[in-house]
Amino acid sequence: MASRKSKKRVDSSGLDPAWFDLLANSSGTSEVDEVPPGWLTMKDLAAAWGLSVSYGTQRLRTLVEKGLVETRTFRLQRNTIRPVPHYRIKKG
Repeated sequence: MASRKSKKRVDSSGLDPAWFDLLANSSGTSEVDEVPPGWLTMKDLAAAWGLSVSYGTQRLRTLVEKGLVETRTFRLQRNTIRPVPHYRIKKG
């Protein structure tokens, strides 16, 4: 039978109580972001272009590298809250 490693506990008695307050009062990553108009996901762009997501990603990566498109990650609620990259054409 495989042995289990015991988890070592850290002595938190000297820790500033403010750390516990911060943790208790923070929403952590459970917040979702509101996506501003003009930002699209790769799935949105691939569907509009009539390309597969895989090929669309290759083409989009080239546009980002050339500085024509900017990228930003927003947290969205799907089954769970996940970071999803969004893209838009650079202005100016």
